[in-house]
Amino acid sequence: VGAQPGCRMLEIGSGCGSESLWAAMHGARVHGVDIRADRVAVARARQVVVERALGHPLDCRFEVCSLFDLAAEPFDVIWMEQALHHIEPREAALDRIVALLAPGGYLVVSEANAANPLLQLQLVLRRGWRTTATFVDDAGRVHPYGNERVLRAATLTRALARRGVRCEGARHFRVFPNLPLFDGTEGVERLVERLRLTPLLTHYNVVGRKG
Repeated sequence: VGAQPGCRMLEIGSGCGSESLWAAMHGARVHGVDIRADRVAVARARQVVVERALGHPLDCRFEVCSLFDLAAEPFDVIWMEQALHHIEPREAALDRIVALLAPGGYLVVSEANAANPLLQLQLVLRRGWRTTATFVDDAGRVHPYGNERVLRAATLTRALARRGVRCEGARHFRVFPNLPLFDGTEGVERLVERLRLTPLLTHYNVVGRKG
């Protein structure tokens, strides 16, 4: 975003809008989409507060919309945080995401690490073995929904490569819970990753670029 002033950015699963608003504050033209109307309402309300504090409007808009219904020109950046594991059917979702990415554009995905056995155990205890479900939106439409259907970074990069998006970088992170007690432990995380002990890390970021 900093290197491309005015770039067009799409956030899929924009939720309450934190990252979309941050990108817009740094010069991106942002479109955030989410199927949850309540969260989009929060994002819009937060935008009003941020713009009032800044003293100027942001080039940012939020829409209640499914990825599959989105009609838009290709984007320079597509950002997804903890969203991909909720979107089904997955293969069709990846096809649509890549179609919405401009040639040379970047896809940035932040996800939970399916290679972590303790994370998988936590998910099984929470939701059982069923990894797909349905979600009914405020308009009464039924959407297929991933029930915390997490995946490995390697699985994602292979799926993107088949669609012409090459991996520019992948980094696993977080050994300890996200609590103030563990602030300053980044060095431990980096060491664990360098030792290729990725199952000990709970999250990852993947950056892909469309050829």
